[in-house]
Amino acid sequence: MRVVYSPLDVSINVIEATQGNRSALFATLLSVTPVNKVSGFVRKLTKIDGAVLAFSNAVQPAIRTILQGPFRIDRIKRAEMMLATGQISLADWEKLVDRALFIQNKKYSRAVARKLKQLDGGLRPPRTVLHHYLPLEFDQVFVRAGLDPNDPRFTAWVEIGKHMGWHSGPVAGGHFNYEWRRFINAPRTTPLTSRDIINEFNRITQKYTP
Repeated sequence: MRVVYSPLDVSINVIEATQGNRSALFATLLSVTPVNKVSGFVRKLTKIDGAVLAFSNAVQPAIRTILQGPFRIDRIKRAEMMLATGQISLADWEKLVDRALFIQNKKYSRAVARKLKQLDGGLRPPRTVLHHYLPLEFDQVFVRAGLDPNDPRFTAWVEIGKHMGWHSGPVAGGHFNYEWRRFINAPRTTPLTSRDIINEFNRITQKYTP
């Protein structure tokens, strides 16, 4: 079955659409006319559909796999695996992150991280708070490298007084955040990778122990 969108005189294969290939449904329309001139039908593309269509046909299946499911941490874990195996490039992943699909405010991130830590078997000891070893101040820096600061791997229950000491001092976020800020802002000739960040994480966790 075929449908003709008369203002553009473009034929669309509806069978492809019913099989879930929305990219195929809209690819032709988006290629022949600006989006703001396409009908309201086309403008109803979801944010995810728009993100997928921004990539080449070769990369689209990997991007769609990453974006499956509602939870950010699962999406980023899939991306981390694909980056490690070379299924996607760091440039493609950064391009996807730049579409603002992975932003969380700090309050929500803290709640998510506490829940994930508990689900991971990390029952909260008395008089402790959950510490992000990858500070939420730099959330998007870590996400761009394919890591989620809310991942239980990067959090720990820390005694309240000790935690306050880590984050005290004359600069925002205290001594702990300052060390990360200095690392992130250090001159480098290549993009910051997950390996770079995990190496720094390992160094910092030896210095700041729960």
